[in-house]
Amino acid sequence: MGHRINTNVTKTTIGFKQDENRLDSEDFLSTLQFFPVYSSLFKNAHSHLLSENGPLPVFHRHFIAIMAARATGCASLVKMEESVFLSSGGNAEWLKDKTCVPNKLRRLDEINKLLAQSPSLITTNHIKILTDGDESWTLTETVQGLVVLIHFHGLSSFLMSSGMEDPVQCMDSIQRKPERKSIEFLDIFDKSLDRKLWKHVQKELKRKRSFSEGEITKNYQTKNVSHTSKRLLRPYISKTTCDIHGHLNKYNEPSNNIRIQDYCWDDQGFSVLSTFYTDIAMLFDDKFRSSKSLISKSEQNKKFVTAIWNFVQCIFGVHHDDYNYKEIDQVLDQNMKDFITSCCNKPSVSTQSIHKMGSKLQLMEKVHVSILVMEARLQSEMLFALKAVMKHMS
Repeated sequence: MGHRINTNVTKTTIGFKQDENRLDSEDFLSTLQFFPVYSSLFKNAHSHLLSENGPLPVFHRHFIAIMAARATGCASLVKMEESVFLSSGGNAEWLKDKTCVPNKLRRLDEINKLLAQSPSLITTNHIKILTDGDESWTLTETVQGLVVLIHFHGLSSFLMSSGMEDPVQCMDSIQRKPERKSIEFLDIFDKSLDRKLWKHVQKELKRKRSFSEGEITKNYQTKNVSHTSKRLLRPYISKTTCDIHGHLNKYNEPSNNIRIQDYCWDDQGFSVLSTFYTDIAMLFDDKFRSSKSLISKSEQNKKFVTAIWNFVQCIFGVHHDDYNYKEIDQVLDQNMKDFITSCCNKPSVSTQSIHKMGSKLQLMEKVHVSILVMEARLQSEMLFALKAVMKHMS
């Protein structure tokens, strides 16, 4: 079941072709060569998700993948999927002007951002919004679209933690977006706002002192940001650490965290996904199991794998009542925790520790950690999405 090693990958630049600085699917697949069984499973799942039969056209799936990569700030993955999108028959205008994108696809924007940043905020109402009204999604289309989004959120984490993408730059890319929109109410259209104009507006505002930047931001957010967006931004900006016990709620929001004892992949998630997508459910199930068995099952290795898996899931709001979370601090040092946190698109305490840990790990160790982060994140987002789908069906 071994995966053929791609000889186009250089030794110095993991995952990129020697003749061009562009990520290719065969490139990141080749980095999995250390774990051939898992590599084969991942390749099958990735290929099946994007090319096999399903309600969504193939080029729609690739555009949804672009949306997912943009939500995580993963530039190399965006470029790769844009290329595949065009080669599969996609409309180039969709990439240049978002108003050209069909409204049906644009309706995924909110749930895409929620899944990438705060999946615990997903509710049945988000599923209802997609499946009701004009240009609505069928439930089968919705599930396929969600699976594509979640798969590429996980893949973004893999690229960041394996060294193919700088997690700090990805975070900067995400955090810059709200700032640019702070003066939209002045009728300056976001996509046409170049650097020179931005500087000119800032200068004029300071000179006239009609508004302070803080007042402008406040006014814009008060008038234009939806309630859900406010809920999304607050934990994303401020809540930087894992809520170990699942009880903390700094913003008085209703807790929607998942406890594995109440809702888990084996008992509920797999069953719900199988209802719509049997082959993918089985492939994902095999991937989850394989990712936890990539190294020898010594007691120390078991603790290491479990600590990373449960730490990532805790970051996304999935908690294991039968796990002693103090063990995370015993197994993972602060540099490793900062590194993992950043690769999950969460603000981290120290960018220095992120780069330090990224360079400290050996290649095989880095790929191993990257797989665990990707799969634990994927399963976490999947549980929240499928739980919302299940409640919508009942």
